Amino acid sequence: MFRSENRNSEQYTINGFSYREDEPTWTEGNEASLFVYANGFDINAEAKIVLDIADVYNKQSIKLLVNGQEIYQAESVSEGEHIEAVFDFPDTNMITISILLDDAISPFDIGEGRDLRELGIQLEKICIYQ
Repeated sequence: MFRSENRNSEQYTINGFSYREDEPTWTEGNEASLFVYANGFDINAEAKIVLDIADVYNKQSIKLLVNGQEIYQAESVSEGEHIEAVFDFPDTNMITISILLDDAISPFDIGEGRDLRELGIQLEKICIYQ
């Protein structure tokens, strides 16, 4: 979870997520990555990853990778969008999720404030299902 007092995203983040705020977490920069060790899934079976996007800064294209393999791509994403993509669950139970956002930009660079962070999307949650 990337929002609320019950949020637990910090324990999974590798890079590319902004500091903790009261609202959903912004990605910061062109790549945001998480690492998850997932138990209880059928190995080498199809799984689904779901991203709930709370907000988008400026226009953002997105690529979603699982263990380096691209599983989703879109030219633009929208506020409130619900993204679903399927992938083959790995035999190691270890999953690295990478979100690539080539259009991340800081509000300062486009004259919309003093925030220097290169913002992409604001994530509500990421879930993995089987």
